[in-house]
Amino acid sequence: MYGLLSFLIPAAVIGGIVYIVVRVVGGRTRQPVRETDEGSVRRLFVYTMLFVALMVAVIGLQGLLGRVLSSATVRSDEELATTLALTLVGLPVFVALARWTWRRLIERPEERRALGWTLYLAAAAFTSLAGTAAMSITLLARLIDGDGFDGRLLAMALVWAGAWTAHWYAWRLVPPERGGSLQLFLGSALGLGLTAGGFASALSNLGTWWFEAAGDTVVGVDGADIATAGVVGVIGLAVWTWHWLVHGVTLDRNTLWLSYVMLYGVLGGLTAALIGAGRSLFLVLEWLIGNPETESALRHFADINPAGSAALVGLAVWRYHATLVGPAAGRDRNDVDRTYDAIVAGAGLAAVAGALAILVVALFQLADPSIASTGDQGGDVLLGAVTLLAVGGPVWGLTWARMQRHAQSGSEEAASTPRRTFLFGVLGVSGVVAFGALIGVLIVLFETWLDERSGSLSDALQWPVALLVTTGAVAAYHFAVAYSEREARIRAPRRDVLLVWSGNGGGSEIAALTHADVQVLHRTDDEASPIGVEAITRAIDEATGNHLLVIAGSDDVTVIPYE
Repeated sequence: MYGLLSFLIPAAVIGGIVYIVVRVVGGRTRQPVRETDEGSVRRLFVYTMLFVALMVAVIGLQGLLGRVLSSATVRSDEELATTLALTLVGLPVFVALARWTWRRLIERPEERRALGWTLYLAAAAFTSLAGTAAMSITLLARLIDGDGFDGRLLAMALVWAGAWTAHWYAWRLVPPERGGSLQLFLGSALGLGLTAGGFASALSNLGTWWFEAAGDTVVGVDGADIATAGVVGVIGLAVWTWHWLVHGVTLDRNTLWLSYVMLYGVLGGLTAALIGAGRSLFLVLEWLIGNPETESALRHFADINPAGSAALVGLAVWRYHATLVGPAAGRDRNDVDRTYDAIVAGAGLAAVAGALAILVVALFQLADPSIASTGDQGGDVLLGAVTLLAVGGPVWGLTWARMQRHAQSGSEEAASTPRRTFLFGVLGVSGVVAFGALIGVLIVLFETWLDERSGSLSDALQWPVALLVTTGAVAAYHFAVAYSEREARIRAPRRDVLLVWSGNGGGSEIAALTHADVQVLHRTDDEASPIGVEAITRAIDEATGNHLLVIAGSDDVTVIPYE
């Protein structure tokens, strides 16, 4: 008892001193001051301290509450001393800094525009949400497995949930003005990840359990594993529903919204679908025409459960998000459609490039039976190439064909930022990989020349050469496409366009998209809502003649050819 008191008294004194200092500092800053760079430094310090104090307070509070909810056999004075110290230091500091920050947010609008408030809310809300989900899943998993109730896990879940609730209402009452929806997208990403992972694991465990019941395969999967995975999926679905379906999906399609949907939903779902489908197809081909490691079909196809589950869930995630942003009939094509096509084509191209590289490796192994890295002289490796080409080829081929059709139909598509980014991105990635592969080839050759390497030369060269050949082919094709489009723009006769428009700027962008000399006259009779650059560009592309007078209103564009 004496040791406990000797630990608590200094901790309480330190906590009190910190609390008083924060109150004094907060009281001295009520008068408005001129904003300088010191404001950014001050926010960095305050929000960092606020987040650290939150973590310390939460850990302390969940320890105290866990002591109340748990049995006496799992309690200890040492744990009590630690949790009391954390609570006495963390909670007062957090409350004091939170009150001071809240007052500044109410009194000074510029504080809401600061990036620090956005980042703090997003970090605190996401961490609290992740802690709540993790503790809830762990607690329910213990109950499903029959390990009994753990009051400490319940305490952790409750305290983390309380922290998340407090920051959720802080976000609703004083929303940040810069990237204010960041925590919605982080919560949506967490929920979608748990939902997809949980339900994919449940489907996989269900299939494995059926395989085990149908044959002689023993993997130890039972109903508890299926139920636990289902709990993960259900909790993730609740998180995703609240953050995305209730609050996020109807937001403006700004950069954050599109980044979440395109990169996390479309690209993430498509990648999982391609990997899962590729693995499943490989197992089928290996069993039919390859060299399987076992003669038992049940044992061989046991791995098809996680692969098939990942493919199904990934396909569902991809298709749902594709309906939000993917190309749709009956409306004009825009940069969102082009970005979607570029992402899908990029994923398919990666699979095709992988197939080409594996094909080169298979040819090495078929030509040199002494290579020890495979036991069937490249047969199964060749199946891997066929598999990647089968799953990635249609995705890339269909999407790239659509991109090419639009590029050939008008200059707006060929000169668009998403298309140029895709082409030069492929060239850049190919260049980096080829650079590394060339270094690998030279290292192998120099080691052979200096007699510093043992083993087959063909074995050492197969992957560097495969990457070099593949990236060279990919880069050459896309360079030819980019070069031909550039030459077409250069050879096309330039048009003179006199644009009468109430919009601000845009002349240089229209000139780049239409390959024309554009002079803009600002009209003063129609300034309410000027029509967009895309509509003007489309009207110029559809017009005939090299000298055009373009009059853009609020909802229409009139093009008059003249000589």
